[in-house]
Order: sequence, then structure tokens, then C-alpha cells
Amino acid sequence: MASSSSKIFYGWYIVAVAFACNFMTAGTHFYVFNSFMEPLAQHRGWTREQINYGLSIGGVIGLMAQYVHGTLVMRFGPRIYMGVGAVFSGLTFAAIGFAQSINAFYLLYISLFVFNGAFCGIVANTAVNNWFVKKRGAALGISQVGISLSGVLLPVAGMMLYRWLGLEGAFIVLGCALLLLSPLCLAVIRDRPEKYGLVPDGPLPLAEDGSQAGPVVAEEPLWTVRQAAGTGAFWKVGLVYALAMMGVVGVMSQLVPRFTDVGFSRDVALWLMAATAFLGAAAKYLWGFFCDRFEPRKVVGFMLLMCASGLVAGVFTRGIVTAALFVGLYGFSMGGVLATLPVMTAHLFGRLSFTSISRFMAFFLVLQNLGFVAMGLSFSKTGSYDWAYAFFALAYLGASALVFSVKSPTR
Repeated sequence: MASSSSKIFYGWYIVAVAFACNFMTAGTHFYVFNSFMEPLAQHRGWTREQINYGLSIGGVIGLMAQYVHGTLVMRFGPRIYMGVGAVFSGLTFAAIGFAQSINAFYLLYISLFVFNGAFCGIVANTAVNNWFVKKRGAALGISQVGISLSGVLLPVAGMMLYRWLGLEGAFIVLGCALLLLSPLCLAVIRDRPEKYGLVPDGPLPLAEDGSQAGPVVAEEPLWTVRQAAGTGAFWKVGLVYALAMMGVVGVMSQLVPRFTDVGFSRDVALWLMAATAFLGAAAKYLWGFFCDRFEPRKVVGFMLLMCASGLVAGVFTRGIVTAALFVGLYGFSMGGVLATLPVMTAHLFGRLSFTSISRFMAFFLVLQNLGFVAMGLSFSKTGSYDWAYAFFALAYLGASALVFSVKSPTR
């Protein structure tokens, strides 16, 4: 691996692999269903509501599995864990294309969500967090650009693969792409920089005489889960992101059907979806960068207000002008939601306690799966997603008010 004298700090290689993992996992268990929702309904005879329940159940169990992933990665480190997870994930995704019953789809999708969690989410964030402190926001933001960038490319790729190879062939190709992440993780991922004579954020500093100084890392308190749970910050931050992520998963999982429902052609809907996800991808780095420069709580509060504004525009989207307003406001703001959660956790509880506390933050995110349910019920009862969008906008407003009240915890 790169030495302390290398021009490129090795932590950035960790970021690059985390980027690739986030790209493929978010794409396969989330974004690609913008392209596969209608084909699955057409070829298998399932309704959108049935498929949404599968996404919701898989999301709940997958998020609960984050506790297990976090516990195991604390014990074994991220390298082997990520490599093995990619193998099982690729095989499972390929099998989804051959599911003939809705129950088989549910079982495979739940398994996919669990296996994907072994090399994204808390595990990938841990790998990146271990290597950064001062540049943590930017590093985590870049690694999570892959989440939104997959929304730009994977739905289009999924639709093209479906047209060329059919439903089963499309799932096989994307499953193989997941498998390729395994050797990449094994080759690149490493544990904390201190094991290799480095310190977080970059090369060791030089002493006044020009020699390389020893590693000096600021001390920080270690938080147990019991101690963290005794603070208001823990509960407020968890609830903030549970409310915020309901809108993200609900809206972004079915944005193409939403645009086609209000009158756009499928091809135009795909491009609008891609534009929304592209803005979200660019925003992930910027929101992380802002958190490095300004008080993270204020940054997150403003971001959530922007999310609410974007969804208000989304409710009234009927033409290209209002669609562009929605894409600009919501695309840019929603991109920062998932990117700022690990930043806020590390900011409040520190680098060394990050994985331990993040395991339990994942339980709050189980509530995000109500977003799938809200979308399914809204369409089933009214033939539109408008009521779901209005509900999500109110959730964002509540989350924004709550995050502004968060205070730094003290031991």
C-alpha cells in the first residue's frame, strides 16, 4: 500500500472502493426498480403495491441487520467482510430475475438487502471513517456520491439490459457486476491508518528540523451505547434521519412511474430521474464539504427545509417547468440526507465510537420503509402519489425543526 510519503493519501483509495460499493448496492436494491417495477408487474402478474411491500419488508430487515454488520465489522474489520458480502449479493440479485412467485421475490429481495449491507452502509462508512477526521465530511460525501450516481446510470442501464436480454438476462448481468466487487474490496480495503504508520487525513506532519514527526491524534472520549442513549442528541438525530429518509426512499424508488403518471413519456421520465439523481450525486460531496466548514446541525437543518420545498414543487408537477423546479430543489437537497448521517454521528460521538453508535442509529432508519408503504397506499387509494409527497414534505419540516434543537452531548 501507499507509504506516508506517497502523493496520494491511501485513505482516498478506500473512498474510491466505498464509492463503487455504494454505487452497486444502492443501484441494485433501490434505483434499478425504477426500470424493473413495471416489467416485474407485467411478466409476473404482481401489482405495484405488492412489489412495494417487498421493498419495505426487505428494507426493514436489511436495516435491522446493520446492527449485526456493525458488530461483526468491529470484530473482524471491513476488508474480508466486504469481500464475502459482495459474493452473496451478486448471486442473490441474479436469482431475483428468476423468481416466479411474490413470496420467492420477497425472500430473495430480503436476502439481497442483508447481503448488500455487508459492503455498504455502516461497513463502508466505517472503512472511510477510520481514515479521516478533519476531511471526514468530504470523504464520506465522495464515497456516497456513488449512491446517487447509481440513480443516474443504473435505471438507464437496467432498461437497456431488459430490452436487449430480457428480465432474467438483465438480473444476471447486474449480479455479475456485484460479484466483481469482491476482489476489489479484498485488494484495497485496509483497517485504521495507525496500523501502517499513518494518521487520519494525510501524511505524517514534518517536525521543525524537517524530520517526520510521530503520529499525533487528538484524544476523544469513547462512548458506550448506554452512555450515548442517555443523551438527547442520540434520539433526536435518529428520529431526524428516520423522517428524512422516508421521503428519499419513497420518492426516489418510484420517480420514473411518478413522471409517467403525470404525462411524460417513459424515456423523458428516465432522463428526469437521471437528472434528479445526478444532482443528488454532486450534492453529496458538497453537503459533506459544508459540514467540514460549518456547524453540521445548521447545514442539515437548512438541507431538510430545501427537501420540503422540493416536494411541494413535486406535488404540483404537471409540466416541464414544474418538473425542472422539483428536480433542482429536491435532487440537490435529498442527495445530502444519507451523506450527512455518518458525518453527524461522528461529529457528535467521535471517530473511535462511530461504528458502535452507528449500529443503533440503523434501528431508527427502519422507519424509512414507511416511505414505500406511503407510496403504495397513495397510488392504490387515489391513483396518484400526491398525498405521499405532501406527507413527506411535512416530515421534512418536522425533521428540520428537530435537528436545530440538537445539542452536543457531554460525558
